[in-house]
Order: sequence, then structure tokens, then C-alpha cells
Amino acid sequence: MTITQPDLFSPIEAREDAISRADLNADPVWKEVAYLAVLWCAHIHPDFTADEVWHRLEEHDDITTHEPSAIGPVFLRASHAGRIRKTGELRASTNPVRHRDLTVWTRA
Repeated sequence: MTITQPDLFSPIEAREDAISRADLNADPVWKEVAYLAVLWCAHIHPDFTADEVWHRLEEHDDITTHEPSAIGPVFLRASHAGRIRKTGELRASTNPVRHRDLTVWTRA
């Protein structure tokens, strides 16, 4: 009987692949509007989560994406651009559909 040890990097690679696919499949116009919503939230709120960004995006109901998980790459884009940063905190989502804590962000 052979016992194999799982590849420790597989979860990281799988996560990066999922983020990349979400970004590639999202509507480009929506991604740009979402990016601007992230920057707006960073300007208006001392700290914020994706919930605040989604609330802002609701004002643009004519611009949608079939890939809501693409919000993650939008946050990463803003973070890599030096516009926002993680606070190190997590906050319960105010969206009843979500059942997890969300990363709290602030302007950089």
C-alpha cells in the first residue's frame, strides 16, 4: 500500500486559478464599475467590506455580471494598485445570502 502526501501548494494554485477564471469571465464594463465602486467606498468609509461595494453597485442595475465572484479580483486590483489595504479584521456580512465573514478594507 502506497501512501501519498497531498501537494501543499495545490490549494493555493486552485485558489489562484479560481480567481483568474472569475476575472476572465466577468463583464469588462462591470469590472471597471466595480473597481470605481471600491475606490468610492475607500474614499467615503473609514473601513468597508464587499457588502458596501455591492450596495454601491446596486445603483448601477443596468451593469451586471454573471460572475459575482469577480468582486475578489477587483479588490486585488485595487490592493495591488496601492489604493486599499486589508485591516486584518473580518466582519460578518450584512447580506443574508452570505454565510461567512468578509475581509475589512481601508484606503491605503
